[in-house]
Amino acid sequence: MVGTWRVSNECIQVLKKHWDEEEFIPIEDDTSVNGNIDILVFSSRCSENERRQVHRMYSVRCDVTTYIFNEMAVNSIEDETLGKNIVDLCVRECAWIDSLQIPVVKHCNLNCNRCYHFSNLVKNKELYELNDYKKDITTIKRLGFSIGEIRFLGGEPLLNDNLVEYITFTNSLFPNTILKVVTNGLLITRLSPQKCKMLSRMKVVFSISLYAPMHNKFDSIEKFLVSNNLRYEIFRIGNRFDKILLKNSNLEKVSIVVENCEKCVIVYKGQIGRCAPGMFITDFNLYFDACYPENNSLKLEEFNCTKDVLAYLDRAVPLCEWCTGDSHIESYPWSKTQNIKKEDYIIEN
Repeated sequence: MVGTWRVSNECIQVLKKHWDEEEFIPIEDDTSVNGNIDILVFSSRCSENERRQVHRMYSVRCDVTTYIFNEMAVNSIEDETLGKNIVDLCVRECAWIDSLQIPVVKHCNLNCNRCYHFSNLVKNKELYELNDYKKDITTIKRLGFSIGEIRFLGGEPLLNDNLVEYITFTNSLFPNTILKVVTNGLLITRLSPQKCKMLSRMKVVFSISLYAPMHNKFDSIEKFLVSNNLRYEIFRIGNRFDKILLKNSNLEKVSIVVENCEKCVIVYKGQIGRCAPGMFITDFNLYFDACYPENNSLKLEEFNCTKDVLAYLDRAVPLCEWCTGDSHIESYPWSKTQNIKKEDYIIEN
């Protein structure tokens, strides 16, 4: 028996054509399936926490095989190839990353206070060099990963003049992956017609954070996006920034932090980690002469298989002891960095 989780009826019908010896049942609640489950098929729209909750229902069955179906990519596939690609988009969970973050630059043009990537603390311009990136993303491909979406960000990714080259190379390796540019939007209208055409053809999505400086500019930016056939989404809750560090270690609650963490997998200059603050905490330490733990990522070259990578990403890193978690203990509206102090990031505990 095959269980499916929030997969559309159309997708179920297509899957049946290829796995017609199995029975597909949509799992919408704990009572919708009776008996043993041999295979679970999750939609990529389900969060990792949602998948974990369903797994707990079948925790007694250690031999359950789990697949992730990249439902997010279906809309970008032509109808005549839909059947073939739907099966191609079903991959073992041990080879699946929901979302991969790629900071193509560390610096930014907006200087947001409490930036999670500490871009407001970076004094010099710093790029993720294209050749270094090609090597790293090729390693990810060689390890056998399938990825739901790859997010190019920063800093401000549009400060990297070669951004389209990063995206084009990535698209050649991961043609069924959703590619997004996470941006404050202020530089979008500077894109050349040729670059717009290439981004449109690859169906790249601009994920625009609606910060205060964007409010009186968005109409003109949206007009530019529409006229160039560029896809976009508005991240409206991106105007809130949380304090993300604790003043004192909180070792006894590390398991809770890890369990609730969004785990934004990030690759940068040969390293892979479970979050941007962990990857870039060195910038915070240098700016404020602080001493938060810095060994929060590992070299990609140290891994030989996908299972080892995902097992590492599931574990706590040293900074988890000092992380407020996704608890929104202290949240602030967007503001520009002025007279910044380390207390802007730190909560007393």
